[in-house]
Amino acid sequence: MSTQQVQLAIRSIRHFGVSGRRILEAILNGEKIETDGLRKMVDWRTKASITDIANAINGRIRRHHRDMLRYHWEHMGYLEETIEELEKQIEQLLSPYRKEVELLDGITGVNKAAAATFIAEMGVDMSVFKSAKHLASWAGVSPGNYESAGKKNE
Repeated sequence: MSTQQVQLAIRSIRHFGVSGRRILEAILNGEKIETDGLRKMVDWRTKASITDIANAINGRIRRHHRDMLRYHWEHMGYLEETIEELEKQIEQLLSPYRKEVELLDGITGVNKAAAATFIAEMGVDMSVFKSAKHLASWAGVSPGNYESAGKKNE
């Protein structure tokens, strides 16, 4: 199996979610994956066909490939744990600003993640801004007008 095939398998598996994790674990454990076993591993909601999945993971997987896959697998696990820890920290730091988060979350197009970003970047004390226009300008969402008498200035 080439490095490119390994990368394709990882990308395919990442998109499969739970099914992909089952398949990757079987590969890492050195199991021989046949169509019948594959049907048991793949969730019924998976869009890819069993044949497509089998083709993506079919090939000679050597010890080196399994080792490389294991390194990627462990790194993905580490990243997932780190993201969970960061999300917990963000939740904890936002706890004094629940009211503000709810108000911002009520704005169409603003979710809790965006609300957290707004609060982290701008704070909650809007008195530091002279006006709403000043805030918009500071945030970089105020369009500039570089045109006068029909001539555009850049």
